[in-house]
Amino acid sequence: MKYTGAIASLIAAVLAAAHAAEDAAPISRHVRGPDGAKGAGQDRRLSSKKSKAGKANSKGKSGKAAGPCNGQGTYFPEESQVLGMYDLAPQCNCFGCYAGDHCEEEMDMATCVIHADDAELPLTTEDGILVAKKIEFSNHYRAIYQPFRNIPTSEEAAMDTNKWILYAMRETLTKLHAEVGNAKTDGYRLVVGLGAHQMLQAANFAHAKLIQEDEEDVHAVTTIYSENGYWSKFPKLAQAFAPSQAWANKEEAEAAEENESLIQLVVSPSNPLNVLAEDQEPLIAPKERQVWDLVYYWPSCFAEKERIVPLEEAVMIFSSSKLAGYAGHRFGWAWVEDDNVADKMEEFIGVTTQAYPAAEMLYNTVILEDILASIGTDNDFFVRVQEELMSRCLEMEAVFEAGGNKYRNLSPCGNMYMQVQCPGDEDDECKPVFDAIGLEVTAGTDDGLLANQVRIAFGYERAWYNKIVEKLEML
Repeated sequence: MKYTGAIASLIAAVLAAAHAAEDAAPISRHVRGPDGAKGAGQDRRLSSKKSKAGKANSKGKSGKAAGPCNGQGTYFPEESQVLGMYDLAPQCNCFGCYAGDHCEEEMDMATCVIHADDAELPLTTEDGILVAKKIEFSNHYRAIYQPFRNIPTSEEAAMDTNKWILYAMRETLTKLHAEVGNAKTDGYRLVVGLGAHQMLQAANFAHAKLIQEDEEDVHAVTTIYSENGYWSKFPKLAQAFAPSQAWANKEEAEAAEENESLIQLVVSPSNPLNVLAEDQEPLIAPKERQVWDLVYYWPSCFAEKERIVPLEEAVMIFSSSKLAGYAGHRFGWAWVEDDNVADKMEEFIGVTTQAYPAAEMLYNTVILEDILASIGTDNDFFVRVQEELMSRCLEMEAVFEAGGNKYRNLSPCGNMYMQVQCPGDEDDECKPVFDAIGLEVTAGTDDGLLANQVRIAFGYERAWYNKIVEKLEML
């Protein structure tokens, strides 16, 4: 990494002091690349009983090596580290409508079930978009409590070798936003937590606490609102903290704003309608009481790249789940303008999970560095993901067209989901139609929309997505 300006001088000074110390310990990074080449440090090798899945390396329908599960399931050899003690070994976890030791069998489409109800993006793990690599660390890695609740500025982190990982993480995020042009970060506090889920909870908590302090009333209720067409968990996030927080419809939100007790969650682009905030209804709460959920605000998930501009909102939340497809590794971050709000958000992190996990901090920073390094190359992460999502959406629309346009996509193509309108009246339930063909989708009413609509998610691996298309052809 290249350093410039004052930070370069700070790091140089710290390095000089470290090298002068007789007991200075080397900093090593253990990473095995996709070609098997070892990085610095000792290679840790594990032996265990091999599963049947581990012996296969067949080719999928594309003709490319698809691993032990034929590209039709997942296989995690890392889990041999814990399974071996019980004489177990990793096996293939087949996608819906596939079966067999190596997921080589295609099940009867009339009876099998495929899920399309989670907005996930594991397609990034295929076709070299994010090249497979090992991210290794010792079982002694940062064993004690870590100061990952308060994220220092780059200048502050550069002065403390124990916080260089925070320096790398913050610099990577800052540069990523600058390269993409979706958020301004100068002058903002950075808060990290277990996904956008925890960041949203932290932001709601922070505002609720500040409202109670302003009103000098510990029983004051904060109203949480988001325009219809929201993530189905939004109401649950508020209801979990009742009675101090309450979920509201539009009329209730407008009434709460008269008392300045409203927090508005702004999702841009929206899930599931995929429209930017400027194309949604006018906002009710003022800027200082808005929380912007921007997990899809990347050129990989929104086709009109020229409309993605650097935002300067009071709270801006992002996640590696929707950016990179790593939902299982729970990394979310928020750029927070007001110090009081940032302090309360950090307080929430502290009382719920103490701080962010050390191993996951390293893991997610490596993923983000890979994405940053890809920009402008032939394997530009944002270009490749958008091309794949766009082509899938258009293919699904073609299926609807071939079926006589009885079903209609309501969302602009480009994201990892679409909102589909079914035939019939607004009150006619659409989800049972998809249940009948074995395709699990999200009911429109779960997202505050109409019963004759459903959301179909399709950011999955290619073989999984192919089965979604086959199911749609059964409508």
